[in-house]
Amino acid sequence: MPSWKTATGARFHNAKDLAVSIAIEAAELLEEFQWQDASEVAKTSADPDARERVRQELADVLIYCLSLSNALEIDISDAIRDKLVLSGHKYPAEAYAAGLVGRIWDWGKPEAGS
Repeated sequence: MPSWKTATGARFHNAKDLAVSIAIEAAELLEEFQWQDASEVAKTSADPDARERVRQELADVLIYCLSLSNALEIDISDAIRDKLVLSGHKYPAEAYAAGLVGRIWDWGKPEAGS
């Protein structure tokens, strides 16, 4: 398998083109579920041919995501770990378990009249 860093591959594997490719491939993945309600999504997920199409599109998205992280020299494992920590602080599981989901956006804002 030729390296993406070869003269021909590197020309199209810059950060902008890889980000565009992620969006295009994500749209192709989304297209597999377009206009489907929950029951239709369940049927799609159970259909072997549809699952294979989703599998292929999901792989395309991840390939471009990994290629972008490589191109920008971002350790994707560290980035994911850091993002999960930040998300855990921003969206604490306890709030969701306590049924405060609708109020979560108001956290940290002063009470009216304070």
